[in-house]
Amino acid sequence: MKKILLLAMVLGGIPCADLRAESPFTPILQTYNDNPAVYASRSGLDRWIANRKRELDRNSLIAQTTAGPIEYIRRGSGPAVICLHGAFGGYDASLQLAESLANRFTAFAVSRPGYLRTPLSVGESPEEQADAMIALMNRLGIRKAAVIGFSAGSLTAFQMAARHPDRIWACVLQGVGALPGDFEPGGTYDQLRAVVADDDLVESLDRASWFLYDIARADIRTAADLVLPDDVLEGFPAAELMQRIRYVKAIPQQSKFLRTFVFSLGPYSLRREGDFNDIKDDISIDPWQSWVDAGVPQAVTVPVQIIQAVWDGSGNYAEARDLIAPNIPNSELVTVQGCGHFVWMGRNTYTWENRMRVFLRSHRP
Repeated sequence: MKKILLLAMVLGGIPCADLRAESPFTPILQTYNDNPAVYASRSGLDRWIANRKRELDRNSLIAQTTAGPIEYIRRGSGPAVICLHGAFGGYDASLQLAESLANRFTAFAVSRPGYLRTPLSVGESPEEQADAMIALMNRLGIRKAAVIGFSAGSLTAFQMAARHPDRIWACVLQGVGALPGDFEPGGTYDQLRAVVADDDLVESLDRASWFLYDIARADIRTAADLVLPDDVLEGFPAAELMQRIRYVKAIPQQSKFLRTFVFSLGPYSLRREGDFNDIKDDISIDPWQSWVDAGVPQAVTVPVQIIQAVWDGSGNYAEARDLIAPNIPNSELVTVQGCGHFVWMGRNTYTWENRMRVFLRSHRP
């Protein structure tokens, strides 16, 4: 995500010389330089945003709940599973969490508050969002459900299990925690907050998401070169990174997943309010220590599975292993090698997905 935001600065004409050197951005920038007028056109950008909004609106439903309107989409059959996306998402990103559930479960993929057509007024904190998801279940007539939450969405998923154990029969958390160094003054999150809060950068970020959308649609190999190095720790072995990129390019199901993942990043302006809410302060990003101090995880009775990549560059494997899992009584930590924060893309994807399916099947009502 950090590189995507930096790419937005380049497309917006903001100097960022390090990206112009030889890097995964080189083919992207070359393509942009070959035909800059296309992405410089305000009318073209407006048309793309309008077309994407119509497409997104056409494919989803709105439930009028006691918490407010909540956007969702329903897929599959079987016991209900609520799917909750991370930052830069929406129901289209939530739907990807259900890819491996096949037709064994009914997935309800949700736009969390501030994303697409779910207003932020539905709930800002993980606790408020958890209550709103229960209101959605009430509106849809769902008595009990499992919940899967990725990254920022894992906080809401956890609070659903903590606050409403009578309604949640299993909870899966993917990509939890955050790296301590990213909280340093002037560090990653300070930079991200500055970018997302800057009204002058919204158009640039929309252009970046438009450009990435076109790249993913036309050349998934270049999209893989661009996106996949972005979600791993700096120490991730170069040979493993190249193996992962080659694997995603070679396996059609993985390439398809990457394409739909990139599509779900834009238009940025339709997701901006939720993005900022998810990173507005350090506690909103990583409240786990405060929750442990308050005894919240220790009181959870719902079965919890934590799926965490060792080389996660946005989450924190050590925090999952040493803080979160040990303090949730009925929890299981699934350790994933060979990938990063986007845990669905890599050679070991199908191993952990199978363990998740076994976990859900073993606890379903």
